[in-house]
Amino acid sequence: IPSHVESLDDCCFYGCSSLTDLTIPSTVRSIGKECFRECNSLVNMSIPSSVNKLCEYAFSKCINLKEVSISASIDSIERHLFSRCCSLETVAIPSSVCQICQCSFYGCLKLKQIVIPASVTKIGSHSFNQCSSLTKVQFTNPSSLEKIGKFCFKDCTSLEQIEIPSSIKTIKLCTFYGCSSLKEITIPSSVTCIKSNAFRKCSSLTHITFYNEN
Repeated sequence: IPSHVESLDDCCFYGCSSLTDLTIPSTVRSIGKECFRECNSLVNMSIPSSVNKLCEYAFSKCINLKEVSISASIDSIERHLFSRCCSLETVAIPSSVCQICQCSFYGCLKLKQIVIPASVTKIGSHSFNQCSSLTKVQFTNPSSLEKIGKFCFKDCTSLEQIEIPSSIKTIKLCTFYGCSSLKEITIPSSVTCIKSNAFRKCSSLTHITFYNEN
């Protein structure tokens, strides 16, 4: 892509299934909806710091994408941004991000761990649903997280332990449904409501700690 290009609009490279390598110049400010969707031969993607907007579905169904470096200018991981990137193993969420929208990493079957920066205030519904290799979710302290959406970690069948940040007040519907390897969970005193089916089918769960600051 030549250096005079400032934006990549919607569906620019949608379905370019033989595209193996792409360099985005530092002149680019935005990447549109479905821009690289179903670019099935892409393996790595580095998004330069000049990019301040990544639109929904931009990399959805890039089934061989293994590693992504996200621009530190991005403040939102939009919905379905990396959904069904079933080979994605590594992604670093920069501290500029304030929200992770719904289904953003849905069906990323090989994603093993994720670090949620302290800047994130909201994780949308189904964000990590069916991330079946996810073993570790780390919330950077002091966390600003106010909401974890329903079905967020549903069927994360490799997740063994999680400590919910003390800024969370409600554990939503089916948040950890089907996390069959989950053995231990720490629930802070800030939590006043646990919605239906939140831990349904967590068949390995043996230790629940309700932390009381008093």
